[in-house]
Amino acid sequence: MRVSPNSCAEPEMILADNGSAWFLSVVPLSGGIKALMYPKPNHQPATFTVLNFPVDSVEKAVDELSQRGVQFEIYNEPNLKTDARGISRGNGPTIAWFKDPAGNILSVLEVA
Repeated sequence: MRVSPNSCAEPEMILADNGSAWFLSVVPLSGGIKALMYPKPNHQPATFTVLNFPVDSVEKAVDELSQRGVQFEIYNEPNLKTDARGISRGNGPTIAWFKDPAGNILSVLEVA
């Protein structure tokens, strides 16, 4: 998974056939995959994971993203615990959660 902070295109206005306008951004991901993002008026961040990025190694992904300034969530709840780096192991797949700039919960999820 590679997303460069400078790789996102500036939002571009797209006009629909019915005359409505949308502001969209295309985010290029590795492997030629592109994600389409758009703003929502009065957005409220999700309280659950909205997007999982499958990775070969959560440890390596957390290292790389942390070096780029991503802060991982730390959980210490009865059924959900992470280590000091924000990695959860042993209760399902190895996973680490973080928030996007809008406050939505995202994760890197080990699929090895």
